[in-house]
Amino acid sequence: MPDMFLFVEGPDDDRLFRRVLRSRFESLPDVDAVHIIPYAEQPVRTVTKLINSCIALGDPYLFFSDLDKYPCVTACRDHALETYESLSEDRVRIVSLEIESWYAATMADSEIVDCCPVRDGTANHITKEDFNRLCGRRNVKPLVHKITLAAAFDIQRARRLNTSLDYVLRKDNL
Repeated sequence: MPDMFLFVEGPDDDRLFRRVLRSRFESLPDVDAVHIIPYAEQPVRTVTKLINSCIALGDPYLFFSDLDKYPCVTACRDHALETYESLSEDRVRIVSLEIESWYAATMADSEIVDCCPVRDGTANHITKEDFNRLCGRRNVKPLVHKITLAAAFDIQRARRLNTSLDYVLRKDNL
């Protein structure tokens, strides 16, 4: 069976994937092992070579990118496709808005209300800055709060409160 490679942006993404999502990918029937690769600090050429290796070996891969500043998912995806030449469109997954919104989707309702700039009952609009401000008001370090949330991560609640997480889990049969 092939190995699967998950390209994630940075250490916060890496932490959530390792603690919460990796086991879901490992449970896929055609996957032997899952490797998580933070790519944001790597040269584009290095990441492109890794993607090319996955393709050459027939190993499945997914490439996760934060929506961040892009006006829509299509613009974000297109930027990733332009940056990493061999990246396949069907392998790109967009995290909306940033990975902090996935962490936040499992917070208590009062924390989400305190943190979210858009009052729609979801964590979809929470950015890293929103998350960090909430932590500052609660006198807890963001990293500590992320580790605590990941340790008690309620995947069903998180799916209900973050549409991009739910989309990824449905799209990849997780």
